[in-house]
Amino acid sequence: MKLITIFLIQISCIFFSNLSYGQVELWGMTYEGGVNNSGVIFKINSDGTNYNLTHSFSISDGINPMGSLIHATDGNFYGITNSGGPNNLGVMFRYDPNNNNYNTILNFDSTIGGRPHGSLIQRVSGALYGYTTGNGSNGRIFGYHLPWLYFNMHHFDSLTGYLAYGNIH
Repeated sequence: MKLITIFLIQISCIFFSNLSYGQVELWGMTYEGGVNNSGVIFKINSDGTNYNLTHSFSISDGINPMGSLIHATDGNFYGITNSGGPNNLGVMFRYDPNNNNYNTILNFDSTIGGRPHGSLIQRVSGALYGYTTGNGSNGRIFGYHLPWLYFNMHHFDSLTGYLAYGNIH
């Protein structure tokens, strides 16, 4: 009986540890699919019911989202796409889950870097951080102070490394 009780506690911890702060809705992105086959933002209940496609990406607002959505302290979701936008070098976007409002907040270009990769992170200051993988450069580490200020932190080169993939931590 003791072994069964311990086993059930372990199963419960595994299941509930995947839910953030009592979260009922889970949010995510796909790289492809949707109306334009360019990726989507979706939500689904944590019990697997009520799947909703909330945004289909398009070439004008960014395509092929990378990494994960980040639920920022302002209540919005933020993410990046690897392509699309006016320069076809990707965008950083904000998605308001309360009214399903999608806004491009940064268009990547050859000046600030392009082809962002991985997931954004948010630090205590409220700033979001990520990196680009190139296009006109060997990639850059960037920051974005909400609600509107982009800043370049480091320009990669052959000596300091380049073409970063994965997530920044």
